[in-house]
Amino acid sequence: MKKHTKSLFFNIFKFFLVSIVLSSCTSKVSKISNERKEIVILSINDMHANIDKFPKFAAIVDSLRNIYPEMLLFSAGDNRTGNPISDRYPGKPNYPMIKLMNTVGFDLSCLGNHEFDGGKSGIRYLLKEAKFPIICANSDFSQIPDIDIKPYTFIENQGIKIGIIGLIEVSERGIPSAHPKNLDSISFTQPLDAIMQYKDIHNQCDILVILSHCGFAVDTLITYQYSEADLIIGGHSHTLIENPKEYNDILITQSKNNLQYTTLIKLTVENGNIINKEASVININEFKKEDRAIAEIVNTFNEDQRFKEIVGYAKSAFNDKNALGSFMCDAARFVAKTDFAFQNPGGVRLDSLSAGNIIRKDIYFLDPFGNELINYKMTGEQVETFIKAASKSDNGAIHTSGLIYTMRINDKNEISEIIVTLPDGRPLEKDKIYSVTMNSYMSSTVPFSYTSQEKELDRNTVDAAIEYLKANKEIDYKDIKRITLINE
Repeated sequence: MKKHTKSLFFNIFKFFLVSIVLSSCTSKVSKISNERKEIVILSINDMHANIDKFPKFAAIVDSLRNIYPEMLLFSAGDNRTGNPISDRYPGKPNYPMIKLMNTVGFDLSCLGNHEFDGGKSGIRYLLKEAKFPIICANSDFSQIPDIDIKPYTFIENQGIKIGIIGLIEVSERGIPSAHPKNLDSISFTQPLDAIMQYKDIHNQCDILVILSHCGFAVDTLITYQYSEADLIIGGHSHTLIENPKEYNDILITQSKNNLQYTTLIKLTVENGNIINKEASVININEFKKEDRAIAEIVNTFNEDQRFKEIVGYAKSAFNDKNALGSFMCDAARFVAKTDFAFQNPGGVRLDSLSAGNIIRKDIYFLDPFGNELINYKMTGEQVETFIKAASKSDNGAIHTSGLIYTMRINDKNEISEIIVTLPDGRPLEKDKIYSVTMNSYMSSTVPFSYTSQEKELDRNTVDAAIEYLKANKEIDYKDIKRITLINE
């Protein structure tokens, strides 16, 4: 294990001064560090507003606090976006999740990319209402005077001083994976660069933790660049680390997503040094008890009648994202009255949907973003180029309406060829002008050319889906196939 070295200056003071003097000492070593202490942290990440799991999670927290009264509770970001109930309170972005996190008693959270889904007003509301600090060291809000996100914080637990630095993922575009319109006036630094600005923090505390929403791959890289940390509590990549282990003497944990698992971390400190680190994963789904008070709060949220309205009927089940993405494209094309429509796969948030009645809540779960629709005029050649560019930028092949395509992928995972045709097999005409609709996230994040852009429609992707469903007595997307991928 890596051990923190006490300064000679402090050793002299420890030898000659009484404990009351030590209590005001600002050295890294705590005032009672000569005693063995166990720091216990329960961590969670990427909860994505899964409020229905909170009663079980709260029961686990209560059970563990009975054993470890001083236990800390941390989140590694993406607390919101996933459950529409949490996002549909006008003027109160993510209100249900903030209330539940406050009630359960979180001690700290870092920013995740989905914390920006509510825009700057969502961040303001979070900072105002959360009873726990929000930290992030590689975001710069200095151009927004009323938003103050600290890069790190300190927590004292049983006389042990814990420093925690927050980090958020930053894509190749220089911003987190969020709608660019929500990041206006905010700048970001790559986490591997930002963390190096805080190499002295370990001198101010007994334990140094990185609360990271950067993904497991980046977390492992951090351990070989920033050896000062003792623990990285990770998120973003939805990795389940069932047997947490150390990399370069730094323990890394991550607990999948959607409140399926949580991780219990124990750090033993003696004489100012960490002498043992261990972590174990707890399966939330397998826990039998529920916290009744939290269950009542969740039930109140779930009783909102707005979400129970029947908006359509599915003759067959949607068995995969291809069917759901195709449906979303058909809906967008229907309301936009265009030749083609596109949907990024990352915006399709359900894996399947049962046959039968479709309620408004289903559509909100499928598409929690509700991005605006924008129409373009594009040549056939520009359409082909766009499909290729968009499929490289967001989780794979994009969904379509009004056309089909075959894409060849070489052994380097690069697109080597794309063949686009109309549904009847006729090829696109290279120079012909077609009308195209897409959501504003795609238009903001995919580099592409077009002949002309029309103004945004007065309906978003959620509006389109509901309007399309209400215009059709029933829909059927069984065995639909608009994309063929060939791995060479």
